[in-house]
Amino acid sequence: MQAFVSSGGIGLCRHQNVLSPSQCSTSSRHAAAAPAVRSSVSGSSTSGLQIRCQAVAEADDATEPPSASRQFRRQPQQQHQQQQQQQQQQWTYKYKWRPCPSCCAADDLHCREVEALIQNVLSFPNMPARIHKLLPAITADINSMTRFTESMASHFGKELTLCYIRKEPRLLNLDFDTVLNRCSSMRELLGIRDSDIPQMLRKCPRLLLADSQALKAAYDHIPRVIAFTPALVRALVTKYPPVLVMSPQRLAASVERLRQLCYTREEWARDFEGITPSLLAYFLRDATDQLMRLEYLASTGERPEWQLREVMKPAGRSFRSKLRNFGQWELRVKQRRAQAKAAAAAAQQQAAQQAEAAAIKAELLAVEEAGGGAGKQQQRQQQQQQQQ
Repeated sequence: MQAFVSSGGIGLCRHQNVLSPSQCSTSSRHAAAAPAVRSSVSGSSTSGLQIRCQAVAEADDATEPPSASRQFRRQPQQQHQQQQQQQQQQWTYKYKWRPCPSCCAADDLHCREVEALIQNVLSFPNMPARIHKLLPAITADINSMTRFTESMASHFGKELTLCYIRKEPRLLNLDFDTVLNRCSSMRELLGIRDSDIPQMLRKCPRLLLADSQALKAAYDHIPRVIAFTPALVRALVTKYPPVLVMSPQRLAASVERLRQLCYTREEWARDFEGITPSLLAYFLRDATDQLMRLEYLASTGERPEWQLREVMKPAGRSFRSKLRNFGQWELRVKQRRAQAKAAAAAAQQQAAQQAEAAAIKAELLAVEEAGGGAGKQQQRQQQQQQQQ
């Protein structure tokens, strides 16, 4: 670093970038603070001069206004602070929202209110993603949701209430009296104790969205699908409550396909005739995968000694480790079925387009015929007038 002195002020040379005396001029307060410097500076006083010159330059830099880039960087911070102030002014909900990693947009006041409800009543840090995804389907206002959540947390506990709402956010559309009535209907229908209700709802909160008549109809449909006694039906529903909210067609199709595959082997046929509610519940939890396993064994003839329970019970990875070719076979079958499904959808769409084109053509022909008839009638009228 080299220093030079002029009558106008002091300048610095840094890395060959030389500031002119006019660019590095000192103010009157700088001149008063620094003593006068002679034009010739000895070697021993050069370092002190450089230090004083550096201090003057830094003082000048500090007094300069912020650059445009700094102002630009401060604008988003100011806007964010203004948005927070506006939200605080608009906030009228009784629970306060606490800052957190949130799915809610900064200007979505309703979403923030629901999140504040979850934070304060259910002691959860933020809104679960599933609730945020289905929030447009919740039509209840925030006050109704607050009363419902507070009553549910008081009755079932905040942990179970959060579990129910996370699995089925549409429960927020209900009121607590409806929940109590439907719990009472389930207790009478299944002959279970009050203490069994929370466990059933944990397995399937959707039960609270179905009224008593729908549950009764689904319950009565089960013996028509599988030859179960009333005691076995109750055991099945207790093991797998979602069976009460499955569509009757889907339940019947799954059990019928299971019956067909089981009859391909004598051992499986005996197992199916005496199937337990526990094993049937295990099958219904993932019927697609279970049917794929049975189809593979029935088509390849592998593992003839396996009983039905040995086919269904192993986890997916364990089952594939025992049958090395099952994964590739399953992939090919799924691809063929996807292609067939796409072809059927394309054919259906083409048939609909052809039917629509035919309807438009018929309509145009009718309009032309009507127009031609009117033209002929007009010609006849003109001829009659000419003859007269």
